[in-house]
Amino acid sequence: MKRTLAALALVIALTCTLPCARAQEVPEDILRWMAERGYENESWDSLLFDLPDGSAYAFLLNDWSLYGFLRKDGAWSNFSSGSAMEGHADLRFERHRQGQSRADGSAWPDDLGFDIVSEDGSRLSYRYDGQWFSICGWYDPQRYPGEVIVQGTRLSYYEGGAQPVASVAAGDGLHSWIGDFRWHPATPAEAQARERLLEQNVRDAFAGYTLQSYDPYNSGTGVNAAYLRISDGMLAIRRATFTLEGETVVDSIPVPLSETLLARLETEPVSDLIDASGWGDTFLTDDALDTGRLPVAGTVLVSDLQSGGLVLLVEDAAGDRRLQVIALNDDGTYRQSCLTAPLPPDTTLDLFHTTDGEINFSWDEQHAQAGYALGPDGEWRLEWAWIPGEAGTLEYSCRFWGFSVWPQKEENDGMFVGDLAQMVLDGADLTTLPGTREALAAALNRDGWAVVRNPDPADRLHLRVQPDRSAESLGKFYNGTPLSVLGQEGDWTRVALGLDGPEGWMMTRYLAFGSEMDGVEPVFPHLMYVLELEDRQPAYSAPREGPEKELAGAISVVGVVEDEFYILLTDLGDAGYVPQSWLWEGNG
Repeated sequence: MKRTLAALALVIALTCTLPCARAQEVPEDILRWMAERGYENESWDSLLFDLPDGSAYAFLLNDWSLYGFLRKDGAWSNFSSGSAMEGHADLRFERHRQGQSRADGSAWPDDLGFDIVSEDGSRLSYRYDGQWFSICGWYDPQRYPGEVIVQGTRLSYYEGGAQPVASVAAGDGLHSWIGDFRWHPATPAEAQARERLLEQNVRDAFAGYTLQSYDPYNSGTGVNAAYLRISDGMLAIRRATFTLEGETVVDSIPVPLSETLLARLETEPVSDLIDASGWGDTFLTDDALDTGRLPVAGTVLVSDLQSGGLVLLVEDAAGDRRLQVIALNDDGTYRQSCLTAPLPPDTTLDLFHTTDGEINFSWDEQHAQAGYALGPDGEWRLEWAWIPGEAGTLEYSCRFWGFSVWPQKEENDGMFVGDLAQMVLDGADLTTLPGTREALAAALNRDGWAVVRNPDPADRLHLRVQPDRSAESLGKFYNGTPLSVLGQEGDWTRVALGLDGPEGWMMTRYLAFGSEMDGVEPVFPHLMYVLELEDRQPAYSAPREGPEKELAGAISVVGVVEDEFYILLTDLGDAGYVPQSWLWEGNG
């Protein structure tokens, strides 16, 4: 996901930086504050600190929560709340003692600090640093036999000797690293893996590119970074996601810049003119593109440079807005691959919630929204829509076979099989997107589609290799399975499952066509991949034989082959066979 949790992690770090140690009398103002929030019957350990400037800190702790309070000018106020050691039980405070020795040979200079200690011996240490009570170390025997001490912006790991076995830089990301006890790097190896993701270490990851955007997330275990390169008047953007396991890279198409922009780049900061992050408008100034080489269809209002093309929201001389995508040809020239019909007057692009291969529209004062995604065939297709209507906002997501509508009134009324004219972005008219279930059903083109409809929902329908009941079966399919219709012959219909699944013959009388498809309730088993396979979603192209592949998208179990294989279909149209032992019901 492009948006990160770095900001949240920092907030958690700060809310947990103010803690407590042996039970002391809690001021009446704090007791009253807790009672007003329903905590008067809770059992709390407490700790109070008087500071040299006359202020004071108080902390309350139980197994679920840690509250911090500050007394200033005689009045107590709450300044923090959160979980200090989630997953650990019987938490209590231990106040630091002046002169108490530490693993690095130093000693506490005063008693302005404490440990939170759990029943399993784990402990989390805090010290007053002149402004806050901040995390200064921990001991987690379930994950590491030694003690970890925070020294400036480094984490030092001690295993009984006077010298650390490892000292690892955490940089400016220190607080996001250690803000949640579950996420802190318990071992030197974990810390060193995060160290490789620090800004100075990913800055020069790609020769010829300049790092422009660096955004860590999930306590420093991941980083979204954006780079740019300007060479021979061409701009190329590279966006990379670094994790502890490796990296993924997405390159934009290169685009020619205008002479005006190239001249400004000689004297002005790149960040004032170009934003490579993908979170907002790529070009931060007018007249940025070489329109002699790019077929720009009007004045550019919003730009988003992606791997699949240059996405532009443009406005023509008549004031009409359109969405235009400019793609790169194999010979280095450019073409217009998409141009919509005129859009609603206030249409804009939501770039903040968009990743590469997506275009998200917003209009009608942001009450209406729709998203298109780039398919493997290079076509942009409708992925989801939120359209306001008299009965409220209709929300639907698109599948290769049709639409799922939310909220569902009944088990099956949210599934509509068919094609919509606005499915393809080129020429799409967003003003005609249906805003009610009835309008959506009426707008669908049902030609070329069918679903399995057995009179007995518990029964399943054979897919035969020939239009003959004695022919080999490629599997039996549940009611509601969507199928592409390829032709008919007598009492039989030739169908295909998904975009790359099996093709064969089904008896026509057990299929529903047209609007009758809306009345068929899917009876697919609710199964999922076992844990060790859920990331890859492997499948075979045929039962017992055929190459193995990986299925993309959310799976549905639509059929079986005897008691050996399930037949899967994804919302993106992938289909395959899997041994039944690969799926399970989950743990609820």
